[in-house]
Amino acid sequence: MKKGDWLFDGCELIGKARSDVYMGNAIDVTIFNTEGERVGRVSPPMGGPCSFEPACTASDWTVIEEPEFPLTRFEYLSDVVKPRIVG
Repeated sequence: MKKGDWLFDGCELIGKARSDVYMGNAIDVTIFNTEGERVGRVSPPMGGPCSFEPACTASDWTVIEEPEFPLTRFEYLSDVVKPRIVG
């Protein structure tokens, strides 16, 4: 997992890594909606950055192939995104 990778949280969020993994298991992620528009952050900023989710747990995300936007709204994201095969 590295800066620029497309990521999926296994449930409802698709994002792009804004940083490499740091502090052992943290990564900054810019969130995108199913239309491919940058949302930035979905949690309350509480004085932090608004353009990305900071310090996400890297092990909670899976590296995926770049999504082909727009994504369908009639299927679960887990059925639409494709894990990236490394090797």
